[in-house]
Amino acid sequence: MDSWTEAGQNLIRKAHLSLRLSSEEISPDATSTPSNSLPLNLINTVTELTNKSPPIATSLATTPSSSDLPTLFDRTPRTIRASAIERQIFTHLEEIKVRVNLNTKLLHALLRKVDNVCTVGEEGDESQDSYFPLSTRDGIEALENKLEERDGLSANLVKVLGGIGGDSLKSTVRRLLKYMIENDLAKQINWLGKGGKLAFSSLKVKEILIKGVRRDRLCSSATEAEVCHTAKEWFRYATDREGGRKRREDRKKAAAREVEQAEGDQRDDS
Repeated sequence: MDSWTEAGQNLIRKAHLSLRLSSEEISPDATSTPSNSLPLNLINTVTELTNKSPPIATSLATTPSSSDLPTLFDRTPRTIRASAIERQIFTHLEEIKVRVNLNTKLLHALLRKVDNVCTVGEEGDESQDSYFPLSTRDGIEALENKLEERDGLSANLVKVLGGIGGDSLKSTVRRLLKYMIENDLAKQINWLGKGGKLAFSSLKVKEILIKGVRRDRLCSSATEAEVCHTAKEWFRYATDREGGRKRREDRKKAAAREVEQAEGDQRDDS
């Protein structure tokens, strides 16, 4: 039984008992209410409240089940479906984005051509392109000596490199190094000169590379550390370029086949 209903019925029983006792003890002309009796209006109020309280089965039936309660999924906002006009707007925005990127690349290409105007032939009849690409160590030493002797040669070479450019900082550094140094010579160079190789970090050509990268408007804010990091990687993987990685893998496979064949011959002999 419901706790409220049981309490109300107990209260009614006590009230009726109190009334019965009071009717036997007090006279008809008494005007005061005994201390151990309850007022009649309180008894009527309790009776009405008890009658109005719903039965247990009814209260349980009206209690919402867990399946009727709102779940987290119901509280989440539903997926907003874009209308036809919104989809059309999104399509136009994507087209505008593609065109802006294309126009930016074309603009930078034109600016590089403008920057490269009159950079050839400023050092007399000798073309600045004749210094690159460097193919031997002797060629690097000769260029280093000329950079010490001619004050304007470094600036002219920077202008030439600034007209090459690229789509990003890494692309620009790699394109400039490929323009400056042939890959066979790059295999003989590393950053610090370890293993008997030529140290690129101590060359004046390194400074020309950094200035040439920064001359490109896309890489004007590039730091020396960023340029040097990409240059280190370019020299490190020189042996992998131009089919070097494939040739190394072929040599490994050939060596593995020879080992397997030797082991097979030993098993046959035994």
